[in-house]
Amino acid sequence: MTELISIRESSKHVDEEVRMHVWLTDKRSSGKIVFLQLRDGTAFFQDIVRKNDVSEEVFEAAKGLRQEASFYLTGTIHEDARSHFG
Repeated sequence: MTELISIRESSKHVDEEVRMHVWLTDKRSSGKIVFLQLRDGTAFFQDIVRKNDVSEEVFEAAKGLRQEASFYLTGTIHEDARSHFG
C-alpha cells in the first residue's frame, strides 16, 4: 500500500508515489491541465493533473472539485525549484 504522508513530509518523498489527505483551497484549469492548490494542516501544496496522464474519469473529477473539498490524493511527487515546504 502507498504510504500516507503529510504535505510537510513531501520534500522527503520526491520521485516516490505517496498518498495524502488534503483539502482544496483553490483551483484553476488551462485546457488539458488542472492546477489544484491543497492544504492539510501542516502546509500547502500544488498538484497538477494533466489530461494525458490520467483517465478521463480522473481528469473530470479534478475539474469538478469544489473549494474546501476533502479527499485522498495518490501520486508521485516531483520537485519544483519554486516550491516551498513547511
